[in-house]
Amino acid sequence: MTSARPRLRSHAQQWLTLLLGLVVTMALVALSHHWNQQRWQARLAQVAAERSYLLQNGMQRALDLTLHANALVAASDKVTRRERYTFFRMMLSTYPEVHNILWLKRVAAAQREAFVREQRAEDPDFRVWERAAQGRRATTPGITTYVTTETGLPGTLETMRGFSPGGEYDENAEALTRAVAERRTVLGPPVSLVSDTRITGVVAFMPIPRNSLSEDDVLGVIALVFDLQRTFLTIFGPDMAQGQTPLRIEDVSGETPILLYSSHADGAALPPVAHQETLELGGRQWRISFMPQPAGIPASGFAALLCGLLLTTLAVARLRHLQQRADLVAAEVAVRTRELAESNAALNHSLSEKQQALEELAVSEARYRLLADHASDLITQATPENAVFEYVSPASRRLLGHEPEALIGRSAYELFHPGDVYRIRLAHEEALRAPGVYALNHRMRHAAGHYVWLETTHRIIADERGRPTAIVSVIRDASDHSAPRQALREREALFRGVFEEAPGGMVLFDTRRRLLRVNQAFCELVGYSRDELRHLSLDDITHPGDWQTTPGCMQKLIGADAKHCSYEQRYLNKRGETRWTRVQLSLVRDNQGEPLYFIAQKQDISGEREQSAQV
Repeated sequence: MTSARPRLRSHAQQWLTLLLGLVVTMALVALSHHWNQQRWQARLAQVAAERSYLLQNGMQRALDLTLHANALVAASDKVTRRERYTFFRMMLSTYPEVHNILWLKRVAAAQREAFVREQRAEDPDFRVWERAAQGRRATTPGITTYVTTETGLPGTLETMRGFSPGGEYDENAEALTRAVAERRTVLGPPVSLVSDTRITGVVAFMPIPRNSLSEDDVLGVIALVFDLQRTFLTIFGPDMAQGQTPLRIEDVSGETPILLYSSHADGAALPPVAHQETLELGGRQWRISFMPQPAGIPASGFAALLCGLLLTTLAVARLRHLQQRADLVAAEVAVRTRELAESNAALNHSLSEKQQALEELAVSEARYRLLADHASDLITQATPENAVFEYVSPASRRLLGHEPEALIGRSAYELFHPGDVYRIRLAHEEALRAPGVYALNHRMRHAAGHYVWLETTHRIIADERGRPTAIVSVIRDASDHSAPRQALREREALFRGVFEEAPGGMVLFDTRRRLLRVNQAFCELVGYSRDELRHLSLDDITHPGDWQTTPGCMQKLIGADAKHCSYEQRYLNKRGETRWTRVQLSLVRDNQGEPLYFIAQKQDISGEREQSAQV
């Protein structure tokens, strides 16, 4: 019964995984379809904008063809009728979308007979083709007539007037009248260019005036008859001829739309209109309707369906595999549990031994701390890098007058005498390179302000890799060991008095040109305090042009080529001003003859330099 419950739970998980996979799969298919619909709508809007733009600009370019005939017609008094006919034929061959070109010359009723005689004198075959209806001729007296004098294809629009010759409504005549009145290109209604009744063309009228705005000043009208099928083919390109543009173009200027073009065959079922645009062309309203097939389920939807089913199958198979693994793991857990119990017993025994060792270590450390706390000598532990105190025994109260807690976290170099710093630093660096036991006599500052002589024995503690981890030092009082120490202290006091009270600048620096000690006169010379100079080197305040002067003299003194060295040198004070000095440099050596530090006397000669420059 106990083993049946996990197995039943496993079957339930498999069925839930299968159901969840199917739900996720359907959601992915729906999201893919929605994304495809959004993309289809965006693409449709883009295509509609492109087609509308092409139609608008293409028709405008077609209407602009009337401008090509303006210059020739305007020069009618210099160009023969035959030459104009030749030009019209050339335009028809150049622009296939233009079905015909006509020049409708304005002829007033009073000038009609004279005009006919003039034309027949040039061309004996010239005739005026007129419309007549209900027994009335089109040339009623007093009415201006526009007569076709030149045409590319004879027999089209022979005579146009401002009203229908038979009294009926004539939209082409109205378009001509509007073009003359508004002085712009106007499109007429759609017309049939062949014998059938299908709309295949449209006429554009463009008046040619002289100077004024009255109708009497109009020379005539250029009429271009466009073949709409060829015009649309020129505008949209070959894809329209192949039926790849699902659209319909209609003239909606009147009450009933007139079909101009449709990408579907006559009688075919038209898909619903998805997008429409209305354009204004030459005074007519054209509507372009887009009818693409709605987007179906994309390939990405089928891919999502297949991926979802595949992932669901893999998830169920994975659950079955995990169940088998769980059975194997359960058997292995039983074996590991037994081994763990054995290891736990061994670990407890090891922990007992370690605890005993820690207790013994604590006792040993307590004994060491007891000895250190009650020893008469000062015992310290410091970091190997900067000698920062980590432990200080209570003997610090007797030797240095400081509480142990006040010294922890401070560097021992803060207490060393400036005259001993260089020697101590050299010994410190040597001890770090070769760990061992070292002894050194030096001075440290007492809490009361004076210095005491101490004898220090220190040892470098290293880890198992030989890297220094701490400095353990035993320090005892050495101030009363011998009389020479008292003499040394007196000489030190004398040197300090001479150094501090000197009228010129006094500087102590080591072989690396690090400032060890300066007097007040030098601080006033460069404008820095003693604390600020403690963190600077001699090069930091030397003029860049004199950087090589001091090192050259130092090499002479170290090589024993001279005992003293004099030179002039520029310094930059804290405000960035240049100060000229005359420098007297000497070298102090230890008992073995090794260089300890340099002493430099610096006299300010900036005033002398300025006077020399003025002279």
